[in-house]
Amino acid sequence: VMMVSLDRLKLISDTYGHLGLDIVMRQVADHLKDITDHNWTVCRFGEDSFGVMVRNLRHINETNDCANHLQQLLKGKYHIKDQAIHLTASIGVALFPLETCDRDGLLKGADTAMRKAREHGGEQYRYYSTDMDMKAQEKLFLEQALRHALENKQLELFYQPQIHLATGHLIGMEALLRWNHPQKGAISPAQFIPIAEESGLIIPIGKWVLHQACVDAHRWITEHKMELRVGVNLSTRQFLHEDIFATVVDTLNSTSLSPHNLDLEITESLLMDDKQSGAAVLGRLRDLGIKTSIDDFGTGYSSLSYLNKLPVDTLKIDQSFVKNILQNGENGSIAKAIIALAHGLDKRVIAEGVEHQHQADFLRQNGCNEVQGYFYSRPLSKDGFVNYIRNHSSTRN
Repeated sequence: VMMVSLDRLKLISDTYGHLGLDIVMRQVADHLKDITDHNWTVCRFGEDSFGVMVRNLRHINETNDCANHLQQLLKGKYHIKDQAIHLTASIGVALFPLETCDRDGLLKGADTAMRKAREHGGEQYRYYSTDMDMKAQEKLFLEQALRHALENKQLELFYQPQIHLATGHLIGMEALLRWNHPQKGAISPAQFIPIAEESGLIIPIGKWVLHQACVDAHRWITEHKMELRVGVNLSTRQFLHEDIFATVVDTLNSTSLSPHNLDLEITESLLMDDKQSGAAVLGRLRDLGIKTSIDDFGTGYSSLSYLNKLPVDTLKIDQSFVKNILQNGENGSIAKAIIALAHGLDKRVIAEGVEHQHQADFLRQNGCNEVQGYFYSRPLSKDGFVNYIRNHSSTRN
């Protein structure tokens, strides 16, 4: 059993509405009619997917051939109102009786595998396995647990120091979210942040992170009488949420943190996904005096002409380019190019993931402004960061 769905259907629905989506799905149905025979049965499931049952397959290679044939059949031009649109398909495959033996299990398995194919970029097919069900159950468990993590005070902010390369002075810190589950212990942000994004929980969690980071930064600036800038990551949902500007303003007012002590970090791909809205929000934030940074720079697909117009203050070199910066000539060349680009656009540049002296030396020699990474400090709890400030202040004095 195969579950089939075209990729990027949301874009079609958003652009042309349900009528446009129906027009495309009729064209898909016309393609699928060409393969129906006594061994192939096709039917539509819901608004945007089709189910295909193939009988009398005796070898896995035959199943691969069927899935490849479907992909080629559905790949190509579709037409809406005289406009040609190129689309591809994601396919999930469930085998009887290897993985499951009942009808509902086959359909559910094929649908699960199809979603997995879509999650990994589309234009591919995936086979269902019971491991997918385990991962889905784990994801559901984490989503439910995450809904209570904030109210149960399981979330905590750690801070990684940011260092001015030329002077060695502490100039700021990046706030990093951590989750300590009472039964599962520490859960990786790479595991729970995507769940928070998908479920919409990132909005209340993001507000808490922003507020707590501003509270902590204001306290440390006041108590230790030193200028510090706190970096806070904004997710896609947060940044494009209609209340983000009001949220930031309200947070600064309620915590008394000065705007120039806040640095909001956004990803390169986020900006490119919605250029007009992104630039407008950044402009309003800059007018307040808030710093903004493009995180993981170099891993996305920025237009240089567009980058020149963006009201951002800092480019952050992704740690993948800092790793093996001397051994890998390409990494070193990319890092130098980003530094030169940032300076040419009158922006600061900070490198992440600095773990060794030779990396820091390379970055310093090539004009990088600031760094963070294990060579200087791992992310620290609040108490650990206070101790870091004290030790740094005594050394500085």
